[in-house]
Amino acid sequence: MRRKMIASLAVLTSGAWASAQTPPTATPQAMMGGGAYGGGFAGQVMPAGGGGVQTIPPVYAGQPGPEMMGGPPMGDPAGGLMQGGGPTYPPPGFQGMDQYGAGAGGGGNASVPHWWVNTELFLWYIQSQPVRQPYVTTSSPGDFGVVGASTTQTLFSRDNMGYGSFAGFRIMGGWYKDADRRCGFEFGGFLSEQESNIFSVSSDANGVPTIARPFNIAGGGGPGVFIVANLGLAAGGVTVNSQSRFYGAEGSFINNIYRSCPDAACFWNTDALIGVRYFELKESLNFASSSTILGGGAAFVGQPVTIGGRIDINDNFGAVNEFYGGQLGLRSNINYGRCVIGLSGKVAIGLMHQEVNVEGSTRLVDPALGINAAASGGVFANSQNIGRYTNDEFSILPEVGLNIGYQWCSWFSTSIGYNGLYVTDVVRPGNTVPNAVNPSLLPSSNNFGNGVVAPVANNSLTQSDVWIQGVTFGFNVKW
Repeated sequence: MRRKMIASLAVLTSGAWASAQTPPTATPQAMMGGGAYGGGFAGQVMPAGGGGVQTIPPVYAGQPGPEMMGGPPMGDPAGGLMQGGGPTYPPPGFQGMDQYGAGAGGGGNASVPHWWVNTELFLWYIQSQPVRQPYVTTSSPGDFGVVGASTTQTLFSRDNMGYGSFAGFRIMGGWYKDADRRCGFEFGGFLSEQESNIFSVSSDANGVPTIARPFNIAGGGGPGVFIVANLGLAAGGVTVNSQSRFYGAEGSFINNIYRSCPDAACFWNTDALIGVRYFELKESLNFASSSTILGGGAAFVGQPVTIGGRIDINDNFGAVNEFYGGQLGLRSNINYGRCVIGLSGKVAIGLMHQEVNVEGSTRLVDPALGINAAASGGVFANSQNIGRYTNDEFSILPEVGLNIGYQWCSWFSTSIGYNGLYVTDVVRPGNTVPNAVNPSLLPSSNNFGNGVVAPVANNSLTQSDVWIQGVTFGFNVKW
């Protein structure tokens, strides 16, 4: 072996001396096989001044060749002529199979970056708020908008509680901290605009058409209504305003678990993620009605209201859901030429903190008597459920993403895709509205303070699941 090594050194030395004494000639070298790191000729060195073919990368630090470990000589993986102690190539593949992060000369559009920033504009849709009963009805004057009457029609209910699309943005940035670009970190979040669904209807000065706010009378008393407007009784209107907004943040440790050869025709990169996630869903549902009295029969806290007096009623239901938890995920990017396909899946598991606020009030403005007074309680929000409620629940947030993009250059690409997020165990204002109401607790009822108060289930912390999904438009920068 020693004699072979001395003879090899002598040949190499004489060859180098001969190259220095004579002009170089275009002697063909053995080609490296397709799909190998760097391309070009086996053993060829990059000439000074650039151009030509790329150099073969150095031996990966800490990885001796097979000969040094007592094994047989190994040729370079491209099928070239380098044997025994020459530069070896770290193989692509799964984590633990050492590999250059960006590829040894592979580079190009499929190279793995040290840093990246991904920005997405999105149009997402959220599941409509739940509705337990019709919120606004109309009818002929004689039916007073009572649900079930022959002329009663629903003006606002379950089919009217959607929001349409939410515009927003998401930004994620990260970096690989090691030279091989195997381990790194990523941080970011998303924010949607606040969307509202506002329904409003009013009568004329005579109380036409009839407008009513229906409810179920507690204790099996059947359907009841608060009359907002009716011919000869009251003129007025009602507004139902529902709002929703969501946002979140996350941070993850990234571990590259598989990466194909960078100059392969189809470059595949797969990362595993482990980290933390925060998500918040904030919603509200508000009812506001105003009625100017045209005839007798109206009351405020048990006292009659004179003609020309005005009764304003507000019921406000607000819900905030805050998720804190750990997250696991996988994502893959596939580069084929300039086309890029991205797949991702994440699951966050943790605590959902729920908070519900219920407020209600009734106000009388009576110019004739000089009264401007308010009482606690509206229609749906009354002394049986007004208050602040909190709860903590175990929750799961799975998320999936798919996008297709185009690599315009080595550092910039654009994409369009789909994103879906499912959130379990949230409270939504529509679920907090009670199934039934005791008229004796309503300041605007003629029966205020009279009769037996029937028990009513408190729905303030009723839970449900919600999905959020839609399209994304991405702008991605890497370097």
